Amino acid sequence: MSATKTRRKRTPEYNPDPKDDDILWANMDRLIKKYPGQYVIVAAGEIFVGRDAAKLQREADRKHPDITAVGCPIPRKKDLFCVL
Repeated sequence: MSATKTRRKRTPEYNPDPKDDDILWANMDRLIKKYPGQYVIVAAGEIFVGRDAAKLQREADRKHPDITAVGCPIPRKKDLFCVL
């Protein structure tokens, strides 16, 4: 029997841009009004918005391979009704 080696894919380091989180939350009100129910990802100060989170992540990784993107679903107004 021959043993086959399985190559493990190298996990990228966690390297977010410190300003990306601030950019995300500074723009959240505008995003809720304009893009409710979609997804947002911020990488290196660039904002990506769309309906397919995986596609947005691939695009952010392609444009900014050395940065770990931050993102979340954009809530709808009715989702925010019972926050407290």
